[in-house]
Amino acid sequence: MTQRPSTSRRIVLAAQAVGIPTKDTFRVEDVALPALSDGQVLTRTLYCSVDPGTRSRLSSGASYAPPLRIGDPIDGFAVGEVIESANSRFDVGDIVATGAGWAEHAIFTGRGYIQKIPHKRLPLSYWIGVLGVPGMTAWFGLKRVAMLK
Repeated sequence: MTQRPSTSRRIVLAAQAVGIPTKDTFRVEDVALPALSDGQVLTRTLYCSVDPGTRSRLSSGASYAPPLRIGDPIDGFAVGEVIESANSRFDVGDIVATGAGWAEHAIFTGRGYIQKIPHKRLPLSYWIGVLGVPGMTAWFGLKRVAMLK
């Protein structure tokens, strides 16, 4: 079992990307991890995604999603382990797919994008790829937009 940390690191937007993002586009921050409130879950990130959709949010230009502001955490999908829980739906040790972003740890209310991974028969990284949001996006694009039969 993982010991509960008092702080965590996360990656935030340091500068709007122009062209290819560089190391100067990002900054690592240490943040305090407060005590959990009723219904919350603390996860330790095992894998985080770097999806094409993230790139569009690093610049100030128009996109399907609003751009990140300087200082905003980089968002994205992740697979994590529950290391503390004040939510009856999640137990310590559960492996979950989340919207944790680029952070070592994340606190969730138990609502929004957090789901238990039902088994470990496949590599956990699949849950932020083909079995996660990118895979769902591809499936809906082929079935609902392209109407592939």
